[in-house]
Amino acid sequence: MKLHPKKMMKWALFLGLGLFSLQTAYAQDAAADNNCTTWESYPKGRKAARQQHVIYRDRFNQQQYKEAYPIWEELFQYVKAPKGAETRHFEDGGVMAFYFAGQETDPEKKKEWFEKGKALYDQNAACNGEDALVRAYQAYYMYANQAPMMETIKAYERSLELGKDKAPAMIMTPLATLTVYAFRSNVEGIDDEYMRKLYATLEELTKKNPKDDYKKAWAEVDAQFEPIKDAIFGCAYYTKIWRPKFEADPRNQAQNTEILTVIGKKCGGEDEFYLEVRKAFEEVADSIAAANFDKILNNDTTTAYTKILMYRSKGARENSEELKNKAWEFYPDAIDGEGWVSDEVKADLAYRYADRLFRAGNFGSARSYCRKASKFRPNWGEPYLLVGIMYASSGSRCSAKGTGWDAQICVWPAIDEWVKAKSVDSSVAAKANKYIAQYSAFMPTKTEIFQRQLKEGGSIKVPCWIQQTTTIRGR
Repeated sequence: MKLHPKKMMKWALFLGLGLFSLQTAYAQDAAADNNCTTWESYPKGRKAARQQHVIYRDRFNQQQYKEAYPIWEELFQYVKAPKGAETRHFEDGGVMAFYFAGQETDPEKKKEWFEKGKALYDQNAACNGEDALVRAYQAYYMYANQAPMMETIKAYERSLELGKDKAPAMIMTPLATLTVYAFRSNVEGIDDEYMRKLYATLEELTKKNPKDDYKKAWAEVDAQFEPIKDAIFGCAYYTKIWRPKFEADPRNQAQNTEILTVIGKKCGGEDEFYLEVRKAFEEVADSIAAANFDKILNNDTTTAYTKILMYRSKGARENSEELKNKAWEFYPDAIDGEGWVSDEVKADLAYRYADRLFRAGNFGSARSYCRKASKFRPNWGEPYLLVGIMYASSGSRCSAKGTGWDAQICVWPAIDEWVKAKSVDSSVAAKANKYIAQYSAFMPTKTEIFQRQLKEGGSIKVPCWIQQTTTIRGR
């Protein structure tokens, strides 16, 4: 069938000069205006209407949209919801409008085509009722033709809202892809709370529809979320995942190691679940070590941290200082070389080792391990307190007589450490204040500072092993 020349001219002008205003039949409320018309509304009769339908559909199915659109447009003026194909004309028009939007380079025309497509789907809902699958296809064609991101997300959300527990699987992956991108781009409204809720909703949708298409879509959704899980999920999420696994197999040391790594990072070393798993890990390690001490100890795969626990445990059981002391040999490797050990545990090990080195008189190495403890656990005050004590007790190391100016100025960097301790950890504030008050009495006097042509509030580098720049203070 050939188009009338006037209609062909109309189509050319339509594409070349822009779109008509959206204040057309496409944007009218279909139900209110009684626009849910069927075959009989066509001026040339039902048969002619069906012929026009077949002609445009033939071209539409071959994706010859430029040829199909004028025929569809003429027919759609009169026949919007024909019996037997009530949604067809709305959906076909929407598909073509979105396609033209995707091909258009002029921003205003692109926008108008997208608005026309959305209006057609809204008219369809007014005539035929809302349908989750129809809205899913609307979102799909918007997504495929690069509609504005938030508008596409809203279309997918509408399908999810309508479908509820039976929402189409086809919406899951693109909705995850778009929202993850929006979240990483800091788009307003797509925050961590939104993403957590969406993740839970899609997960629940999959559980209630145990079919292959949903399972496949969920795997893709989970993969999309993987890079942002650290940002959107807190401690409770990871505890929810790992607690049932732990309770089902509390003696699984490989699993417990993984739990300690994850929960230590997400929840911290003081978390109740973390401490529960750590206790189980150490109890199992103790029991295994007691039964197979030599075999395990000499196994090439036994980690340094496990050896520490073994020697500690056996030393306690046998009341052997020799065995307890043997554990110290493995501290450096556990602290510096074992990635599976959580930062909280490493901080504890480093602080313990620093304290031992300090008591042995190895102040430089002791300070080094205190710094490592602070790196692993930045909000812990104890390592700073210990460094301060080392500085304050360095008078005999840093002056010939153990007294006088060279000994007194060691108090200044000590006070710096104690101030730092209480600034990062309020729980040690009382102890830090006690040290500051106690040792301030040993600082140089204002007269001694003046005699050396120094000024209070100025900077000075304390020599000896300390080698720290500090603030000059007088008493």
